[in-house]
Amino acid sequence: MLTVTATGGVTLDTKVASALVTTTAAGSIDIDETDTIRLVDISTHNGNIDVTAGDINVNTVVAGGPGDVNLHSADAIIGNGTGATDVTGNLLTASAANAINLDTTVAIANVESTSSGAVSIDETDHLTLQQVFTADGPITVNAGGKLTATLVDSSTTQSDANDIL
Repeated sequence: MLTVTATGGVTLDTKVASALVTTTAAGSIDIDETDTIRLVDISTHNGNIDVTAGDINVNTVVAGGPGDVNLHSADAIIGNGTGATDVTGNLLTASAANAINLDTTVAIANVESTSSGAVSIDETDHLTLQQVFTADGPITVNAGGKLTATLVDSSTTQSDANDIL
């Protein structure tokens, strides 16, 4: 596991299985991983978090300040599966070729599955779905408060399995 603690921003090009990266003062975290990565605990005191990788397995990602979280995967973005919050921040932008399944505490979400795979978001409170797309898969969103949907589309491949719930 890669462990980094910094007083400012962190930029990493990695080939690791897992990472624990923290900033203790203002600064963003940018991780470019060559393949699969488990985000054990990625947190900023006040800044954005950007991660690009093959598969992204999320345990805890917290963009303090509140900052924004950007996750880009060549395969899937999957949360820890415990029901605990995986991603905390202001704006979540998540793009993956396949499935995206996250428990969140964010204000706004832009989420896209570009090939095949379901999108599932379980939000703790209010959420605005600014743009949510799937090329071939259903969209499921649960919010603990007000849910506002601006643009949600699962129609690229017409199928009864590609419902919006």
